[in-house]
Amino acid sequence: MKKHKYMENLSLKVIALFFAVFLWLIVINIDDPVDTQTFDNIPVEVKNEQVVKSKGKMYQILDGTENVSVKVTAKREILEKLTSSDFSAVADMQEMQINSLIPIKVSVKRYSSECKAEASPNNLVVEINDVKQKVFPLTVSVSGTPQNGCIIGNMTVNPEKITIKGSEPLVESIEKAVVKVDVTGRADSGTVQGNLVLYDSQGNIVDQSKLSNNLNTEKGIQVEIQMLNTKDVPITYQQPENLKENYICTGWTCEPQTIQVSGTKEMLDTISEIEIPALEIDVSDATKKVEKTVDITQYLPEGIKLVDENANTILITVMIEKEGSRIIEFPVEGIQVNNLKDKYELTFESDEVIELKFIGEQTTLDQLDITNAVSIDLQDCKSTGEYEVPVSIEVPGGVELEKQPTIKVKLTEKEDETDQKADKKSDSTQEKSEK
Repeated sequence: MKKHKYMENLSLKVIALFFAVFLWLIVINIDDPVDTQTFDNIPVEVKNEQVVKSKGKMYQILDGTENVSVKVTAKREILEKLTSSDFSAVADMQEMQINSLIPIKVSVKRYSSECKAEASPNNLVVEINDVKQKVFPLTVSVSGTPQNGCIIGNMTVNPEKITIKGSEPLVESIEKAVVKVDVTGRADSGTVQGNLVLYDSQGNIVDQSKLSNNLNTEKGIQVEIQMLNTKDVPITYQQPENLKENYICTGWTCEPQTIQVSGTKEMLDTISEIEIPALEIDVSDATKKVEKTVDITQYLPEGIKLVDENANTILITVMIEKEGSRIIEFPVEGIQVNNLKDKYELTFESDEVIELKFIGEQTTLDQLDITNAVSIDLQDCKSTGEYEVPVSIEVPGGVELEKQPTIKVKLTEKEDETDQKADKKSDSTQEKSEK
């Protein structure tokens, strides 16, 4: 029987075909190889939740398994076309194992026949708990700064409480419910929409995605905010009259001299000062100055409040002196210094003020001004050290200084200017070297 030509050398032709196919596969895989790529943060969809809810229970996802990574094996050309939106991860409650694990199945929306995909982790971890609801009062938390000259007055939440429902452990973890509002640049009273934030006992924010409430919090919670104006108001004190015989009030001081109050513009327009009545301070037996701390809030008109509620105390000093005498507390920095040598520096070692008592006609004493009349002479202070020097006061006729005071001073040598320049140059060089 005659053989056809194509049957000649058949084994060699088969081998050649095999190598051709093999070579083709190699070329294809080099040009478009199979590769692996991971897509992160794919949300897991939970199906058939009624399996748990029908038993009056709720589930809570644990260990951060509500999002998974998907590992995909496919040709490189396919992988380059895929995005996270091409994958869906589903956990079916009907397939729950040991009451806590639900297998996660991944499907590919495009090129499904050409891809192999698996989830990591491959189980949704849940905790099944009883359902609980609890009522929380709503408090307001303010952020931002109102318009200059305005502060926040009363704030009212509508409604004043909220009912939270969810799994028992999650609801029990809630410590407080807060409505956050932003008042940046606000000047007018009115209603604003605030956002609900839940906190646990550690101050951490509680996730509300697995909780429900009786309010439509997606649209915000209404908060009525009252905006008030502010004003600096001086404090005055009525002159006391019930003084001891032969004694008079020569003046008074107040610290602070003004207070900042708040109220509506109409209320603030009616107030120009806060007056402290004379009877607030008993000076009936006083023979010298009297000091008293006063709570200013009791003298605020109705509807007016302090901007700083902690700044409610003021110190009033009433100067009581015998008629025909006057005590002046003179600050040491106001003393004129004469004959201080150029090479010395002077410091006072006494208190901030010196007390000077004058005697004379009351009308003259009332007009006495010693602002530029107090001095010391350092002519005899010829070296460094501490000295006690007399204080000289020039007074007009008809007025006498009951007792000439002295004051302690300290003289030290000035630092040489050359040394100062050298120190500055050294500091500058050091700074440059450090840079």
